[in-house]
Amino acid sequence: MEQSLSEKISHLRSYIEETDGLTPENRARLLESLGDLERAVPEADTDHRPPLQKLEDSMLELEAEHPRAHQLFEGICNILGRMGI
Repeated sequence: MEQSLSEKISHLRSYIEETDGLTPENRARLLESLGDLERAVPEADTDHRPPLQKLEDSMLELEAEHPRAHQLFEGICNILGRMGI
């Protein structure tokens, strides 16, 4: 099984912290850069489903939790579809 990005970052952090031969300044710079990377990569990006699958799953949840709202949304989509939109 492939590691998630957060697992890879964690592994890299451990490696940097445990590696001999790095000056304290270089270790600090590497860890700071790794921290920047962690902040730049949103944790929500762990969902690797295709966008269409995410939309379909959301629609199924909407249908289950709010059947009337789903019917209204589906009706609007059908009208827009008939209009060619």
